Amino acid sequence: MIEITFWSLAILVVYVYAGYPLFLALIRALGGVRPVHRDEAHTPTVTLIISAYNEAGVIGEKLANPAIAKGGVAIGTALMVPGDEALVERIRELSRNFRGEVGISCWNGFAMARFCAQDAAQLRADMTAVLGRASGSALPRLWLN
Repeated sequence: MIEITFWSLAILVVYVYAGYPLFLALIRALGGVRPVHRDEAHTPTVTLIISAYNEAGVIGEKLANPAIAKGGVAIGTALMVPGDEALVERIRELSRNFRGEVGISCWNGFAMARFCAQDAAQLRADMTAVLGRASGSALPRLWLN
């Protein structure tokens, strides 16, 4: 039984590091590469995800440290897909109007914007400005109330 387990796991390791890449190369050689169609008129949807779990006691004291958030207590993150350098530049054009700190970068088709502000109103203003610029259209009225 141990010998069967050993050889099964050994074959699995070989498959993961050699077999699967060879399999993908074979599929690519036989089927070619599918073209990527980009529609420049398409405006991407934006999803906002903010998560924190069991951090109520620690977040406040960390954010109060001037070296971390300059005393900002309202933080947020927006992940935008697709994201590219053009999107980053469009958002960086708004930098003079931001009320808090906003950082944005992109990689592998994703753009990530991080926000830190003194209060929720400043955070909301910065996030709606960035998300409005990213979507290229008006934000839903529910977000603006």
